[in-house]
Amino acid sequence: MFRLLKWGFQLLILFIVVSFAGRGYAALAARSQGLLPSDPVASMFPEPQVDQLRLRGVNRDTVQPGRNLPGTDLILVEIRESDAVFAKPGGETAVRRFGDSVKFDGPWANVSGTDYNVSGRIIRVNPGDVHVVSVYSITISDTAPARAPLAMTPGTPYTLVLRARTDAPIRGTTLHYRGRTDNGDARVDGLDGDSWGQFSAMDSIRWSGLLREDLAVSYNMRILFYTDTDIYLGGTVQLTHLP
Repeated sequence: MFRLLKWGFQLLILFIVVSFAGRGYAALAARSQGLLPSDPVASMFPEPQVDQLRLRGVNRDTVQPGRNLPGTDLILVEIRESDAVFAKPGGETAVRRFGDSVKFDGPWANVSGTDYNVSGRIIRVNPGDVHVVSVYSITISDTAPARAPLAMTPGTPYTLVLRARTDAPIRGTTLHYRGRTDNGDARVDGLDGDSWGQFSAMDSIRWSGLLREDLAVSYNMRILFYTDTDIYLGGTVQLTHLP
C-alpha cells in the first residue's frame, strides 16, 4: 500500500509539472499566433525583484510527533488515533484530520530575508507520522548566486518549476539561457565541464552553489520545454542554511 501511495505521489508531481508545462506551451503558442494580446504565462511565473529568487512547486513531507513541518515553526505535538495536533510557537494548537488543510506563512526555517508560504493537505495519518502534500512558494532576498563545490546537508528536496528568458540568468544559478541553436537545441551556458551547452527537451541540468553567504542550494532539474524567448525547467531543489 505504501508503495502505491509513493507511486501515486510521484505521478501527482509529474502531472502538476506537466500541467505547468502544457499550460505554458499552449499559451506561448497562442501568443505566437497572435491569438493572445500579452503573455498569460507571466501570471504563473511573476518576475521577482532583481536580487530575489522565488521557488514554487509541490512538496510532500512526513512529520513525526515532536517534529516541525520542515521549513516552518508548526510542530506536530501528538497523534490521537486519526487526529493530528499541531502547535504554533505561542502555544496555540489545532486538530487536523485526513484531508484537512495545513498552512504556514513566515520565514523559511527561521532564516531572515526569506518568506515561505505553504498551503497543504493531510493525505495520511499513521500512528507514528503524518503525511502532508503542499503547494509552496519560497522567496529569498539579497541573493548573489555563486558556483561552489558544496557538501549539502541532507534535507527536504522541494519539487519546483523555473522559468528564464533568453539571455537572462536562470534565477538562483549562474546559468544563462541563450535561446535555440541552429539545429533547434536549447543553448544553456555556464555549466562546468560542458562547453557544448546544447540540450534537448527532458535533458538533465544540475547546479549547486551559494545563494547567499548563509544559504547553499543544489538543483537537479530537467528541461521541460523551450522556445526562442523562454525556457522552463522542472525538478527538485535542496536548500541548506549555513552557520
